[in-house]
Amino acid sequence: GRATGIGVQVAAVAPAQAAEVWQLAPAVHLYPDASGPASGGPWLILLESTHPATPLAGAVGDLLDKMLRALGLHQHPQVWLAVLQRPGGLPMAAEMAGSLAPVDWQPLPAQLAHTLKTVQPARVLLLGQKVAQTVLERHEPVGQLRQQRFDLAGHAAAVSYDPSFLLRTSQPKKYKAQTWADLQFAAQLPAKAE
Repeated sequence: GRATGIGVQVAAVAPAQAAEVWQLAPAVHLYPDASGPASGGPWLILLESTHPATPLAGAVGDLLDKMLRALGLHQHPQVWLAVLQRPGGLPMAAEMAGSLAPVDWQPLPAQLAHTLKTVQPARVLLLGQKVAQTVLERHEPVGQLRQQRFDLAGHAAAVSYDPSFLLRTSQPKKYKAQTWADLQFAAQLPAKAE
């Protein structure tokens, strides 16, 4: 009976250790049927979401979709989105993730490097304070990080507010206006670090 107890203990410890780091889901192609020009090159959007396989689902996804459509990105054939999960986050059931298949969460550093190499984004849009701070290894709030160009492994990156924050803030007009300015800023970023 002792070996079983150890096996259970190891099984219980291993996922906890894996959850000590941020996780990144594989990038999802947001508008696969888009037939417009790929103006400005590919986009990669990083944010937290409860729908990693279908990130445009729910109220947050609907707002994100409206934001991207306002920029005309629904016609852009190369818009990708990858969802981050905080350390200690429980892996979501496939049904909750909006998909029939389980989400292939991987540790952030390796998965982000793979995603950047695969997507080759002209710009990376980081939505949300924790996402921006984690990916850029910074400590400032979004309000201090926005409207700046960052280098993310040779790719231009910009920061703005997470759509879930925009839905719960007591000042939605103010922050939505700032987010729109940030999206326009990101769209104008030069593709490579200068």
